[in-house]
Amino acid sequence: MALTQEAGQFWLHCFRAIRSAQVLLEDEDYDGAVSKAYYAAFYAVKALFLLEGKSFKTHKALDSAVNADLVRTHRWPKELAKTYRKMMKDRNLADYEMLHHFTKRQAEGAIQLAWKIAEGVAKIRPDTFVVLQKP
Repeated sequence: MALTQEAGQFWLHCFRAIRSAQVLLEDEDYDGAVSKAYYAAFYAVKALFLLEGKSFKTHKALDSAVNADLVRTHRWPKELAKTYRKMMKDRNLADYEMLHHFTKRQAEGAIQLAWKIAEGVAKIRPDTFVVLQKP
């Protein structure tokens, strides 16, 4: 299936979220950067599933699909699914745990993980996605 307009919009949101995470990092809003990095990964994975005719209403449902549809079918390594789940948990901490704060190094790492997820998606669908270029 070719890149649909909806999937294309989520793919574009992925790159915008990574860029936003980098801006938040520069502004020393490390919690915000971690949260945005997760959303970049979320948008990339959501775009992939939309291309496969699948849509999920919750973050947890999307996470479950990563394991069921990507890991169990050997399209993604287990480590990449673990990375996605870690990012989801970190986003919850960043957004909802007011006494927990991420460091600059952790925020930088989250942005790198977002790239890793986007690259993992692009490997599955190289026919529809542009070549990724990290800044």
